[in-house]
Amino acid sequence: MNTFFTLTIINFLGVTSPGVTFVGIFNNSVIYKIRQLLPFIIGITIGDGVFIFFALIGLSDEVTQIKAIYFAIHFISGLYLGLYAYRLINQNINKIIYDIKSAIPSFKSGILLTFCNPTSLIFYLALMDSCVDSNTRMFIKIIYSIWMIFTTFCYFYIMHFIFHKLKHKILPYMKYFTRIFSIIIMFLSIKLFIKAFFLLF
Repeated sequence: MNTFFTLTIINFLGVTSPGVTFVGIFNNSVIYKIRQLLPFIIGITIGDGVFIFFALIGLSDEVTQIKAIYFAIHFISGLYLGLYAYRLINQNINKIIYDIKSAIPSFKSGILLTFCNPTSLIFYLALMDSCVDSNTRMFIKIIYSIWMIFTTFCYFYIMHFIFHKLKHKILPYMKYFTRIFSIIIMFLSIKLFIKAFFLLF
């Protein structure tokens, strides 16, 4: 029971920290209803689920040992996040609200947003390492993983509910939020490019 509590609290802190997925949920929750945004939330959750699975079976350790794959992950992720930050800073909120059906984020964009954030994999790897060991049975690890995926979805759902309820207070300042978030994501993009550069040597 203590392990479930630890996983729940630490996962909450990870999900609600100002990262890429948080920005995606916040930015879209202000505009879209849950029925419209649900595929995007499910996409992010499944992406996190894949990372949790990688951390569970230890595959992430093997991937990090292969320099070419590790370089490609950082380079492609940095490129995608840079483009995401550029689109975000040029986003016209009023135009999206007016033509809302044409811009609904998809299931695919949710998965891509997660996959292009390697820090999520590192986070789940560290979380698994702190809560399980070599003596933990695989069945228990799977239960922990399912619980983390479930709580991740619940956190995103709750975050959407809160942000959507507060949308009338948030919208007047949305352009400032998007600029701040763009800077954060661009910083993450540059950080990934720097890591990719040092992997070449």
